[in-house]
Amino acid sequence: MARLSREKLKVKKSADIIDVVPYVGWELEVEAGDPIDVSFLYNVAGGRLIQEQLSLQLRGQRKKRAVGNVILRFLRFMAKASGRVDANSLLEYKLYLDKDLYVSVHTKSQMYSAAAGFVKRLMAAEVIAHEAIPKNFDRVKKKTYPSIFELSAIEMERFAKEKELEIESLQKELGVGKKEAVIVKYGNEVLSAFHHGAIKKIKEWEEDCEKIDKAIRKYGSDDVVALGGVSDFREREGNWQSSIMPSRNFEGAIGVLYARFNRLLPASSEWPPGICDYLKSRGWPQSRVVAAFFNSTNNLKYFLVAALTHKDLLPNVDSVAFYSYLNSFEKGNEIGSINVFFGKKRGGPVNATLPVMDPLCEVFINFQERQKRLLSEVTGGANWLNKERCELFIIFSGKRGKDYRLKLVDPSSTVDMVRYAARDLSETYPVLRPLIGKITGKSFRPTIVAMDVAEGSSFSDVSKKLNHANFSTTAGYALRIETQSSLEMKLRNFQEYLLSCNRGEGERTGTGYFCGIKGEEGVTCKGVDMCFNCEAKRIILKDSRSLSEWLAWIIKIKKSMNRLKHNNPERWSGYWEVRLAEYESMVSLCTRSEVEKASLLAFEIEQHLPFLD
Repeated sequence: MARLSREKLKVKKSADIIDVVPYVGWELEVEAGDPIDVSFLYNVAGGRLIQEQLSLQLRGQRKKRAVGNVILRFLRFMAKASGRVDANSLLEYKLYLDKDLYVSVHTKSQMYSAAAGFVKRLMAAEVIAHEAIPKNFDRVKKKTYPSIFELSAIEMERFAKEKELEIESLQKELGVGKKEAVIVKYGNEVLSAFHHGAIKKIKEWEEDCEKIDKAIRKYGSDDVVALGGVSDFREREGNWQSSIMPSRNFEGAIGVLYARFNRLLPASSEWPPGICDYLKSRGWPQSRVVAAFFNSTNNLKYFLVAALTHKDLLPNVDSVAFYSYLNSFEKGNEIGSINVFFGKKRGGPVNATLPVMDPLCEVFINFQERQKRLLSEVTGGANWLNKERCELFIIFSGKRGKDYRLKLVDPSSTVDMVRYAARDLSETYPVLRPLIGKITGKSFRPTIVAMDVAEGSSFSDVSKKLNHANFSTTAGYALRIETQSSLEMKLRNFQEYLLSCNRGEGERTGTGYFCGIKGEEGVTCKGVDMCFNCEAKRIILKDSRSLSEWLAWIIKIKKSMNRLKHNNPERWSGYWEVRLAEYESMVSLCTRSEVEKASLLAFEIEQHLPFLD
C-alpha cells in the first residue's frame, strides 16, 4: 500500500510578460496598403518607445489605419506644440479640439478619448510619468442610427394614403393605432423587397457560378496548359485559335482566364487583350465574372443585405461582414433546424435557430460549401482554412501588378455594398427608390425594432433579439427608435393640419382664433368671448388676418384698461389681463415687417369689436 507523502508546495515565481516589437524603421504596419510614416516621432522625447506602444496597441485592432490616424493626430499636434507627451500636452490638445467649430462634441469626445487612452497606456508602460488625466468633453445625448421610416418620411405619407384600406385592416388585426399600423405595413414592404430581392440575386449568382464551373470542367489538365499560352484573345490579332478552340466562344474565354489565373482574377487590365470586351458584349462585365470565379463585393453585398433584413436574427453589420464563418450555419440538434452564429467584437453574438427551409439558410449553406472548396484550390487558401475560425466574406483584391491577396472586405466598403444593393434592387422594387443614396446597413436593425415595438412586442422579447445583457439598455434603445421613427410622420401630419387651417377650412371667430369645435368631442360653445379658454381653439401663427385680429384686440384692451381695472378688478386680472398677455406673446413671435403690414387692417377691425366689460 502506497504511503501518503507530505511535501511543501513549491510555487513558481510568476514571470513578467514582455511584448517584443521588431524595429522596422519609423513606420506603422496596418491592415492594407502602404505603412504609415511616423518619422516625426524621431524628434520627440521617447519617440521610439511611443512608436513601440502604438504598434502594440494596433495589434488587436481590426481597423488599424483608422485607429492609428486618430492617435497620430494627437501625436503630431503634440510634436509641434511642446515635443513631449504628458498630461499637460493632453490638456492643450483638448483646448485645440474645443476651438474647432466644425466638429461635433461627440466627435471631439471620441478623438480626445483615443488620445487619453493612449497616454494612459504610456503611463502604464512607464514610458512617461504618472499624472492625473484631464476630463473628457461632456458628451451630448447619442442619437440612434436612422431607420427607414426617418429616411423616407414623405414616401411613408404617400404610402399611407395609397394603402389606406389595408392599413385599417391591419389596425384591427393587431389592435394598434394608425401610426403603428403604417410603420408595420411600410416596414414589411421595404424589408421584404430587400430580403427577397437579395435572395433572388444570390440565386442568380449561383447560376453564374454553375455556368463558370461547367466551362472550367470542360477542359482537362492538358487543355488547361494549352489555354494558358493564350496571350491575346482579339479576333484578328490574337493567338487563341487551336484545335481546342477553333472559334472564339464563351467557354474558351473562361478557360483562358482559369488557365492563367486559376480562380483569383486580377483587374481586367491584366487579362489577355480582347477577353474583357468579348465577355462584356455578351452580358458578362468584369464584376460579374470575378464574382462567379471566386467572390467580390458584387455578390457579397446581397448576402450582407439578406442577413441584415432577417427579422429573427437582427445582426449588426460587422457581425455579418467580419464575424460570419465557414460554419456559421450548421445543422441543429432538432430535426429540421439550423443553428446560426454570427460573432461580435463586443457584446453578445447572434446565436439563433432557424428552420432548415428558410431561404437564408439554404443560400448561406451553399455559400459555405463553395467557399471551403474554392479555398482548398487557390494559392493562400490553406492559410485561411487552417484558422480556428475561417471568415466567410473573403475576396481577392489588391493594386495593379502587385499586392494581390486574399482578404476580408474593407470595413469602409460595407456602406457602399448596401447602397449599391438598394440601387440595383430598386429597379424591380420601386418602394426602395426613396432610400437610394441614404440607406446603410445600420438602418435595418432599428427598423426591425421599431416594427416590433409598433406591433406591441414586449421589451423582454426585443431584448432577446438584440442580445442586450441589460434590460434598461433595450428599453432606452427601443423607446428612442420608436420615437424617432414616428416623429417624421407626426411632423408631416402637423404640417397638413397647419395647411388646412391656412386654407380657411376653420371658421373664424373674430377673436384671433379659428373654431375647431367640429373636430373636438365633448366641447360646448360658451360664446365667442369664451374662445380664449376653449379647448377646441386653433391658432395659425404668421397668418396676416389672424395677426391683425390679435393687434386689434391688443389696441381695444389697452384703450379700455383703466375702466376695466376700476369697474371689475377681479375680471381684469383673471380674464382681460391674461388675454392681453397671450395676444402680446403671439405678436412678439412675428417679425416687425409682418406687424407693420397687419397694423393697417387692425385699426379697421378694432372699430367693429364689441364693448368690453
